Amino acid sequence: MFKRIPWLAILLATAVSPTFGQSVIAQIPVPGISTGIAVNPFANRIYVASISSSEESTALISLVDKKTRTVLKTVGLGFDTPGPIMFNPVTQKLYMQACNFLKVAEGICDLLVFNASLDIIVDLPDTGPPVAIDPRLDRIYIPNDGGYAVLDGKTDQVIGQIELPGGGAVAIDIFRQRLYSVVNDSKLAEIDLRSNRVRKLKAIEPNAEFLAINPLTHRAYITHPDFQTSNPSKLTVLDLDNFHIRTHIAVAPAPRGVFVDFRANIIFVADDSGLTAIDGSRDRVTTSVPNAHSAVPDLAAGLLYGTTSLVFFDDVFPEADFSGRVDVIQEPGRRHKEGQGRD
Repeated sequence: MFKRIPWLAILLATAVSPTFGQSVIAQIPVPGISTGIAVNPFANRIYVASISSSEESTALISLVDKKTRTVLKTVGLGFDTPGPIMFNPVTQKLYMQACNFLKVAEGICDLLVFNASLDIIVDLPDTGPPVAIDPRLDRIYIPNDGGYAVLDGKTDQVIGQIELPGGGAVAIDIFRQRLYSVVNDSKLAEIDLRSNRVRKLKAIEPNAEFLAINPLTHRAYITHPDFQTSNPSKLTVLDLDNFHIRTHIAVAPAPRGVFVDFRANIIFVADDSGLTAIDGSRDRVTTSVPNAHSAVPDLAAGLLYGTTSLVFFDDVFPEADFSGRVDVIQEPGRRHKEGQGRD
């Protein structure tokens, strides 16, 4: 039944007018140090990647009931470091990179594929992290030296390659079926996901790092950190119809990620102190959420889920709050619906 989901109808039905004033309304205790979150928007489930707080670091993944906000299942993975985690709502598969940096001298990373109950379906050795999923084509995109490998979600086999050396942060426009990638920190590439070919390659301001896209407005948001001074960093707002820069927005000196809630047209920029919220219709900073370092929207319930620790790939920032919890954040302008989705 999931393959017949009318994506545009669902997303537009949950769209809201942006009003602001986010607040943490609950905290979900999870094992270890939470590092990543994926949401199943059609069931009462979220998935949390974490690192055990014991002396011997172990990568964990937990299944959490959204309605009761309790952990139903935790799986130890035999790796010491969890990588990025992504969920395909069409196939109900979860993709997560897990690495051994402490147990193996040179470090190895596998791509683990789970079903919705957290049973491991496939273990793909020596594979990069999942950085984007196209739920319509059921393809997963994985960085490698030459660009991005294209993984078929049905067979869990590599079926193609996007040739793009120097590729960095990526984001996907699911309606136009375009993948966008920062290249060599100074260009933005547009790739046609049906042909896996680069359509455009445009110069952008240097030091481009994190990237997010609103597929409803077709705008890109790119962070340009300033690590040399205490001056604010830039967030570039780019119109993807013509690749023209709309504006620059001053954000914290060292942004750690950018996330888009495209239903409410709100952009969140993460830094060491929390999240900064930006009204996408006015390109203005509106408010902040302290101590949350990611903003994963729940399609159905009107909530955001945030990790309290700052971990990106294998880089752990010592100033982060290493408590074992997930923050439940009230999405601006909406009343959340408890128990929304299937059990």
